[in-house]
Amino acid sequence: VADKGGALASATLPVSIALKAAIGFNSKISTSDVNSLISDDLSGWVRGQNLIIKRFAPNSSFGWSLNLDSWLLGIYSGQEGIWNASTKAMADLMLTLETYKEDDFKPDFLAFSNSGYLDDNGWNNAMVYIKQISDFVKAPALLWDLPTSSNALNYFFGKTSADRQLRQVSYSNIFGLLFNGDEQSSNLQSNINSYQNKGQIPLYYASAGGETKPLTTIRALNYELSGISDVMDDEVFLYELPAGNVWAPSTIYKWDDFLAALNSMHNVGVADNTFWLIDPNADDATNTLYA
Repeated sequence: VADKGGALASATLPVSIALKAAIGFNSKISTSDVNSLISDDLSGWVRGQNLIIKRFAPNSSFGWSLNLDSWLLGIYSGQEGIWNASTKAMADLMLTLETYKEDDFKPDFLAFSNSGYLDDNGWNNAMVYIKQISDFVKAPALLWDLPTSSNALNYFFGKTSADRQLRQVSYSNIFGLLFNGDEQSSNLQSNINSYQNKGQIPLYYASAGGETKPLTTIRALNYELSGISDVMDDEVFLYELPAGNVWAPSTIYKWDDFLAALNSMHNVGVADNTFWLIDPNADDATNTLYA
């Protein structure tokens, strides 16, 4: 609507009366809960739903759901364009309604559904929109009711392994994808099998038995790099103090952590790309010089 839900948000609703009338049937919600937490408006209705679910099903996870509409098919000027087009209005409404207020009744996640068609540009916009909203309410996101017959399957799993957007899904705070299992479900299963069998990208490196794999095959080089930890920490990894022109060792960035990350990128890498350190055709002296 034109006022982005403002009129509805300010409308009077007899929420507290309804909740107090229901209290006699169960003691999980008290009159004091209603008086202190629930207002007679749309915000009170939303908060009442959160309160009821948390009190009657405390071990259940739940969240409110938003629909990914056709506006995402538009062309926007980056993240700011998407924020101005829709995210800001939705964030303002959620703030007004206290949908994800930080208290004991806050929902566990935010769900997004899409039953229509979004092209690759639309899904790219959707990833930005979902991250912006989930960052705002400080809750992870779930994508559900995705039709496997639409472009969604190709977008997330890719027509080829290079096209996969599953890392983008993780970056956008999305913890799960739920497809609706229509007549194309066999196609979904084949994509899942393909990803599990040969498409996985290692996120972390963990050596067998908990032992750290040497950085390189040149022992002298490994010893030299690990032996300069104090020098690097005290003289290289520095930050400027607020007074200005005064530098101190970083409390965050450490040489040993750098070597651990380098080990992972050199020996494991990402998507078959590794950080170059060693030329197998060169001698140790040359490799040590360039490394």
